[in-house]
Amino acid sequence: MDNRWIVWASTAGNGPTDKLLTALINRDLLRAGRSRAELPEEQRVPFRGYLDELTTLAGTGGDSIASMFEDFRKYKIQLHALTQLLSRLLVAVRQSLIQNASALSATRGSRTAVSPITEERGERPGAAQVAGLDQYDHYAFFTVNGRPVGPVLIHGPHLGEVFAEQHRPGRSHITALERAADHNARALPLDHLTTTAAGQLHRVTDFLREHAPAHRRRKPGQTTRLRMTCRPPQHPWGFSGGDRPACRAAQILPTGVGGVPDAANDACLGRPLSALGYRGEF
Repeated sequence: MDNRWIVWASTAGNGPTDKLLTALINRDLLRAGRSRAELPEEQRVPFRGYLDELTTLAGTGGDSIASMFEDFRKYKIQLHALTQLLSRLLVAVRQSLIQNASALSATRGSRTAVSPITEERGERPGAAQVAGLDQYDHYAFFTVNGRPVGPVLIHGPHLGEVFAEQHRPGRSHITALERAADHNARALPLDHLTTTAAGQLHRVTDFLREHAPAHRRRKPGQTTRLRMTCRPPQHPWGFSGGDRPACRAAQILPTGVGGVPDAANDACLGRPLSALGYRGEF
């Protein structure tokens, strides 16, 4: 952000892993933007963020995105959010977007889809008028020096005309661009990334084992067993009748920690709690 780098993040789909990754990216972007509070205003490099398919992005990081809309302007960060249906956004995200937007635009679509935008501008133009626009045309509304401007009818632009000079047909140019993008992003083959991820799981497991409380730490090969407490049958949480002992799970101890259960407990161990008529809480 401060070094004028371009970051392109695109998840593979909408699965659990993709949603987790999206939430982490949203949160990291929010933290990066707020960290500019420590920089003098003249040192804050202008930065633009583009959030395409906002409905999907906000589905897992809505609070972070709502906070971005509310906070980023004063840190010289401008966000451009695109969504097909404004009404599908979470309420907090939609309200923050409308309240803090300096530019709103709508192109043709169903009346239901465009009405949330036209209603904000007093139906000037109306939903029917926006819904009947030609392709690539849209109405835009701006806030300039604190005053509303618009609606402004904008035609185009057509990408083929705007970027005609940059058009370089031929696979060789595309291959060179892909190679440069992979190098700058430090991209690695999938099998290498999978191996690295598997190693991270072992690191997390070792960390948790190392920092676990001493009385709960389990040695290699050590099993865990229930330590039971037996009461006479007339105990309130025991059996209602019969001569079987009523057992209560007092605590869970690894084998060899805290001593061997007494004979009464041994009589209960190895029998399922349901068979012992256990009623109570661990």
